[in-house]
Amino acid sequence: MNSKLNGYHEEILSLRIQRYTLVMIQRWLLEQRKIKVCLSAISRSIHRSLNTQRQHSLSISGSDFKRYRNDVDASLQRRTYRRHLSKYIGLIENYRYVRGFGAEQILVELRAQGVETSLSSIVRMLQVINEQKNKKFSC
Repeated sequence: MNSKLNGYHEEILSLRIQRYTLVMIQRWLLEQRKIKVCLSAISRSIHRSLNTQRQHSLSISGSDFKRYRNDVDASLQRRTYRRHLSKYIGLIENYRYVRGFGAEQILVELRAQGVETSLSSIVRMLQVINEQKNKKFSC
C-alpha cells in the first residue's frame, strides 16, 4: 500500500498539519490523485514523514540541544508540595487515620478552617504520609 503513496508524503503531511482527518485525506487522495488507499496506509505515511523530519531536525540541532535543555532544567525551581501543607500534616493524619476521612472530606474540613488548598495537594500529601509510614515499618 505504501508504494501507492510514494511521492505524496509531503502533501499528506501538509494536509494533516492543516488538521485534515485521515478520512478527509483518504477522500482527497481519491478525488485529487485517483488513489484508493486504506486509513492505516495514510497513518503510516504520516508517521514515517514525521519520523524523517524529526531525525533531520535533531541532526541539524547539533550538540547544543543538550546544553540548552540542561540549562533550562537547572533554572526551573523544584516544587515541593510538602511545604504548603507541612504544618497541617498532623491534622491531616488525624482526619485520615482516626476519623477515616477520604481526601475530599479532608479538603472540606481544611477549607472550613481557612486553609486554601486543592484536592490534588491533599492527595499528594496523603501519598507523602503513606511513604513516611512505609519507611518507618520497613526499617
